[in-house]
Amino acid sequence: MHSLTIAVKDELVSAVSDLTSQRVAELSTILRFAGGLHVIGGNIAVEVELDHLETAKRVRLDIRDIFGMATDAAVMQPSGNRTYPLYVVRVRQGGETLARQTGLLDSKKRPVRGLPNKLTTSPMGDLAAIWRGAFLATGSISEPGRSAAIEIVAPTGEAAMAMVGIGARIGIASKAREVRMAHRIMVRDGEAISELLTTMGAPGAVAEWEKLRERREVRATANRLVNLMMPTCDALPKLRLLLAPESSEPWSFSARTSRSTCSMREIFAWVSAMPASMSSDTMLIHP
Repeated sequence: MHSLTIAVKDELVSAVSDLTSQRVAELSTILRFAGGLHVIGGNIAVEVELDHLETAKRVRLDIRDIFGMATDAAVMQPSGNRTYPLYVVRVRQGGETLARQTGLLDSKKRPVRGLPNKLTTSPMGDLAAIWRGAFLATGSISEPGRSAAIEIVAPTGEAAMAMVGIGARIGIASKAREVRMAHRIMVRDGEAISELLTTMGAPGAVAEWEKLRERREVRATANRLVNLMMPTCDALPKLRLLLAPESSEPWSFSARTSRSTCSMREIFAWVSAMPASMSSDTMLIHP
């Protein structure tokens, strides 16, 4: 998992809301995006797999404090293409009750396909908690660049579209796409990423993101200037011959003008030394 993603999740976990409704909304979203229902010994059990240890601890704490249920925990070591461990939290006793209270089951004990209705109709104050829970469950963030994005893997297309709608309610532009056989919610705009991090409750991550973004922009600007200057530096000797091949006036040109030593000051000095008698027609260089 990327270091920036870990830093964001660490900051989000450390912020605990005082409102029970927000804690329930966050926990319900985590269970929906990273959890599943299993039948063990004829009883319904709720199981969630997380890639962040502190988030798993937070889930166990919330289930105990809010719903008063005991949980089991286990660690799945890295295997195959997965290079990081998974932390499994399981509720055996009272799993069906927890599933119904968090919206994983409807009134007819059928698993919901999208987000629970209580989440999609939540008040404005709980919407940030829903996004926070989704990011803690399956979210990731990449460094600024062409592919910079906040990406959340959704369990179904309906859940992805519901998250897009919730994002629109808080002013976050996001898109739902199916990439590599998985439904994903993508936030790609740099300003939208900063705003979403602030809304979820990660101001420290926003400062780090903006610092990396500014450094990336400075590097990109420097690269564009270098690419612009390279052809100019290489063309200076040829340009002198094309402009005034028979000129008898002195026209100084530094032999140090090369791909590695050419600078804007040298180019300006060289251009200013051009003969004043040259007409504008002479300045045209045809291929």
